[in-house]
Amino acid sequence: MVNPGEFGYVARMNPFPVLLLLFLLVPLIEIYVMIEVGGVIGALPTVLLVVLTAVAGAALARMQGLATLQRL
Repeated sequence: MVNPGEFGYVARMNPFPVLLLLFLLVPLIEIYVMIEVGGVIGALPTVLLVVLTAVAGAALARMQGLATLQRL
């Protein structure tokens, strides 16, 4: 068996197609799940959950940012 790096050449995959696929699929899946959840629990609770997760994410980002600044 030949070691890929044996001749000084290692084939590298172009990450652009994979990233493009992820950037397109993840939001579509997220929208689909939100629509399904909204159908089960209702529109208002779904909107409130989205707002709650946004506030929690912003608070977490702020805490992590402040912690990073304190380490500098």
